[in-house]
Amino acid sequence: MEALRVKWARWLTGGERADSVGPEPEAASRIEQLTDQARSCWESMETDANRTCLWSDAASVTDSGALTTNYGRLFQMAIAFKTAGSQLEGCAALERDIRDGLDWMLANRYNRDVAAYSNWWHWEIGAPLALTDTVLLMREHLSKGQIAAYMDAVDRFAPDPETYLVSRWPAKPSTGANRVWICKVIAIRSIILEDEAMLRKVRDALSPLFAYADAGDGFYPDGSFIQHDSHPYTGGYGKSLLAELVPLLHLLEGTDYEVNDPHKPRMYDWVYQAFAPLMFRGSLMDMASGREVSRDATQNHESGHTVIGAVLALSAFAPQPHADRLKRMAKAWILADTAKPFQRHASLYLIGLASELLRDERIEPQEEQAAYKLYAHMDRAVYRRPGFALGISMYSKRVSTYESINGEHLHGWYTAHGHTSLYDGDLTQYADGYWPTVDPYRLAGTTVTNKHRAAGFGHRFLSGESWVGGVELLGRYGTAGMMLEDYPAEEGRAPLRARKSWFLFDGEAVALGTDISAEEPVQVETVVDNRKLNAEGANRLIVNGERMASSTGWSGELAADWMHLEGNAAGTGIGYYFPEAAAVQAKRERRTGRWSDIGSGPSQDLARHYISFGLNHGSAPNGARYAYVLLPGAGAAETERYARCPKVKIVAHSSAVHAVSHGPSGIVGANFWTDDTATAGCLTCTGKAAVMVRTDADTIEIAVSDPTHENDGAIVLEIAVEAGDIIEADPRIEAVRLQPTVLLKFHAGDARGGTSVIRLRRAAAGDIDGTARAE
Repeated sequence: MEALRVKWARWLTGGERADSVGPEPEAASRIEQLTDQARSCWESMETDANRTCLWSDAASVTDSGALTTNYGRLFQMAIAFKTAGSQLEGCAALERDIRDGLDWMLANRYNRDVAAYSNWWHWEIGAPLALTDTVLLMREHLSKGQIAAYMDAVDRFAPDPETYLVSRWPAKPSTGANRVWICKVIAIRSIILEDEAMLRKVRDALSPLFAYADAGDGFYPDGSFIQHDSHPYTGGYGKSLLAELVPLLHLLEGTDYEVNDPHKPRMYDWVYQAFAPLMFRGSLMDMASGREVSRDATQNHESGHTVIGAVLALSAFAPQPHADRLKRMAKAWILADTAKPFQRHASLYLIGLASELLRDERIEPQEEQAAYKLYAHMDRAVYRRPGFALGISMYSKRVSTYESINGEHLHGWYTAHGHTSLYDGDLTQYADGYWPTVDPYRLAGTTVTNKHRAAGFGHRFLSGESWVGGVELLGRYGTAGMMLEDYPAEEGRAPLRARKSWFLFDGEAVALGTDISAEEPVQVETVVDNRKLNAEGANRLIVNGERMASSTGWSGELAADWMHLEGNAAGTGIGYYFPEAAAVQAKRERRTGRWSDIGSGPSQDLARHYISFGLNHGSAPNGARYAYVLLPGAGAAETERYARCPKVKIVAHSSAVHAVSHGPSGIVGANFWTDDTATAGCLTCTGKAAVMVRTDADTIEIAVSDPTHENDGAIVLEIAVEAGDIIEADPRIEAVRLQPTVLLKFHAGDARGGTSVIRLRRAAAGDIDGTARAE
């Protein structure tokens, strides 16, 4: 038990590692920073014998968040008291005030007899997390009676590692990140009290986390992570689960309490499948962070750094080949994040690991890859090429629009209405005040009405539509699509509906929409893009070769064949190509907002410049449609050349099917929307499906999925090409015939929206759309 206490104290303070990295600027700066934080807490602390609170700004006896704030500040003070090199290390006066603060909280705020109020999380997780860590650090300075009393309070609110007590309600099983937090509270409590029996309970309670979910909370085999029943939360609760679980497993490793579940190695798959596709140059994409986007202190870089820290810690005790693979990923993310350096705010222990990694010439940083990742269980997709990552955020009858609880994420109404988020070398595009200042009614990629929405309106909304998902091909290409059903309309009228598709090829993202209809007399538009501009708001915009005005307040309707927007950093320009005639509504504006508008953050005014491009479908449209192509990273001349000779061709753009072909790769992608038979070029499909086919001189690769997750029968797919034989095939795909056309049946029953693939040997030359192709 003493060894476990020492090990955990080393994790919290850096221990010997802090001494070893002390001379390095990052460690010295961090020690100074945490010392200043502790000193600020100490100096503002009430120490009078007749005090009625510890801190005047955390004195509430109705808001349980004050509990976590109070214990969190005592913990900060304890960290400085125990950190080698801190000016407050071993300070007797600080020791006294920490001890007195713990006693005051026990007597007045957090004990076995107090009645819980407000948010349960602070009673069962937030406050005891900070309390147990503080007591462990200060153990030698506390009496046995004090320690027993503090831990008695913890036992009142966190008695069982497998359940939520939920304060005043009956206990129920804990899940996901909440279970890890509760297990951590009880593990540290048990190490303090030398309670072996409870440590074994913690060990056993951790095992269910490694089981994949088939509904509700947890990780799914495809890398999706859900919390609170229907919310994508990889960048929120998911990252917290990983970041808390890894050090806890490391702590218990090599003891009788080590977790030896046979599924524990799935942790590595979580990193590779759940987190890595969402990471871009040290930040974690907002579309999987839920209501945390409304917190000023945990934006995408902070979330990404939490993942980096967990991956670093995991690499320290992972077996090969995982250890080196994890280190390559972490090294790449650390080096790439020039906007917010990882080591500036990491713990001393992690600074030490990062410093060792950066000095290790054997570990080459992982290069940015071309990839397409579909998260079928959380209605998200990520399209990546070296230099950028594009996220697509959707919702369905399985996945909710957004979550707004505890006064957070108040304007998240359209964050899943097909929102597209483009991450590139402009590393602060979605940080630096983006969410409080962007127009929440006009997020890129969305199809929306102009109806006013109240704060928190429609959160947890599930549509009645199941067709949301897509298909992956070769891990590099894919389609995504959603049957959009907007929030319920008034007076019994049908809500806004639309069919929305994306086709992701090599450097271009094709967006198609049809059947855009609304019965209410409201304006409807599809937002092509909405980008945060430079400090002056003067980024150059070129339309059909002509430069537009760059003054704030400018707006206009643009008859555009192509457009190019200058980026905020080198290589971050964006090209836009319109295959069909488009009247683009463009607007430059200076927008103001406050974090307190969307959550509980600061109330200072922020101002940022934006430019947005919309396609107006009019009032109460009936069957409107759109088509555009995004060209991330393209220059103006490159965009113009692309518009003159596009690499993509719209094959079908109807209520039955959206389909696009890409000449250079020999790929065609199609989203089939109905159970009826529909044809797009050489593809004919009976059943709702997403399909991608690639042909070259030797092979035919066919990928198919059931985005509805509901087809218990067979999807019939015919491709007008001739094949010789089968190279390999998913067992769900039945080859009915290979000549004179390929006829397949896809038995989608247990696929749950996942992709199935068959590879065929080519029997005859010919392109995917039936025309001859030059070899």
